[in-house]
Amino acid sequence: MDKIFQIQAVLTKYKSKANKSVQFTFDTQENMSPEHMSRLISLIDCLGWLNFAVRQIEATDLVNLPEPDKTMYDKGKTPAQRLRAVIFLVHKQKGGDTKDFPAYYDKAMEVLISQVKEKLE
Repeated sequence: MDKIFQIQAVLTKYKSKANKSVQFTFDTQENMSPEHMSRLISLIDCLGWLNFAVRQIEATDLVNLPEPDKTMYDKGKTPAQRLRAVIFLVHKQKGGDTKDFPAYYDKAMEVLISQVKEKLE
């Protein structure tokens, strides 16, 4: 993602969400090229930064912007994601190949599940 591109858009809707975030909807009348459409679609679920102005944004507008607080968006990995990452590192240290990881992960999880089950009364 080497370049920023801009299109004309209208902020048409906003919605407060349960997790205190806000969903914004923008509509455009622009005829977007397939390349721009593809690029936007590839960014779905990616964290990015939105700049909105009622005029075309110039490069000088983007100079000396305050650094956004990324920590408020970075919730970190879930415990399950952390466990999977650790199991992956163990697999790599043992010389495992990435393509073999799904089977290794399933076996490792079964071992952990058995260990926890043994602790049941």
